[in-house]
This record gives sequence, C-alpha cells and structure tokens, in this order.
Amino acid sequence: MIGNLFKKFLTLLLIVIIFHTFCRSRDREPPVVELLSPKSPQVCNICTISAVASDNEQVSKIEIYINNQLVYSVEDSVCNFEWNTRNYPDNSIHKIFARALDLEENEGFSDTIAVTIFNNLDNTEIFIWLFDKLDKFYDPTIGDSVDCGYWLERTLTFHGYSYDILTFLPPDLTSYKIGFVTLGWERC
Repeated sequence: MIGNLFKKFLTLLLIVIIFHTFCRSRDREPPVVELLSPKSPQVCNICTISAVASDNEQVSKIEIYINNQLVYSVEDSVCNFEWNTRNYPDNSIHKIFARALDLEENEGFSDTIAVTIFNNLDNTEIFIWLFDKLDKFYDPTIGDSVDCGYWLERTLTFHGYSYDILTFLPPDLTSYKIGFVTLGWERC
C-alpha cells in the first residue's frame, strides 16, 4: 500500500515538473532600447552616451558598444556612459549602439549612429567653416572653380598660419581664437 502511494506521488510530481517546464508561459518579447545621446554627429572631449530600455517583463541590463566593442554595461534600464574621446584621432568616425537584455535573455538593439570626433588636438587657432562645401564659383584670376574658403586658405597659408577646414561647426569652439564662416558665393 505504501509502495502504491509512493508511485502515485512520484507520478504526480513528475507531471507537475513536466507541466511547469514545458507549459509555463515564457517571455519571448525582446526589450526596446533607444540611444538618447549623443544627438550631434560631432562629439568632443568627454561625450555622454545615454540609453534607456523598456520590456514587457523586466530589463536586466543595457550594454553600450562603440565600433562593435562592448565598452560599458549596467544592470539597469537606464544607462549613462562618459566616453573620453581625447584618446581618438580628430575626424575619426565611430559607430555607437546599445543592446538591452531581459530576464529571459531576449535582446533588443538600438539604432546605430555614427559620430565624428573633433577635439582640435593639433591646437590650431583658426577654423574655416565651409557652410556649403558644394558652393563653388569661377575665379578668372586662376582660371578655375574654387570653393568660398579658397582665398582665405591661400591668405592664411601665405602668412604662415595653420587652420582647420571644416564642413561642420565644431562642437567646442574654446580652443580657437579666430573662426571664419563662408556662406557661399550666392549668399554674399
């Protein structure tokens, strides 16, 4: 009698274990993750990379990737990473994205953004911002088409100055003493 009762108990226990293992509702929905910053395509100095994630159950962690390399991970649904861009060359382009995981190891990915680093590491004191780099005009003195920064560049070079020619406004202007903005021939 005790042996029969024990067999029934084991059978019932086995049914409960099988039901729990195979029939329970599993979370199959991945988390949603979004990069909040940087917003600008140009970054400098210490750049904050921020991401936030949500899930139908619970977010277990967020990871930040730069150039497909994991650089930061936090067990939370909010992430802020201070990226020191001074260790990278000026005008280098880097791809950033975030990955979020939930408790079931479902993963979600943010959109990937590309940023250009600009720290003025060569300490150039003058910048020329070519506002419209495609705006060119014919200069009869040289018999060719030139962009609007051409004569600025020639004059600065003639007088021994170094300068940066940029197609964007630098995110940090404090290292420059002089800035020129070319608005284009049609706008002058």
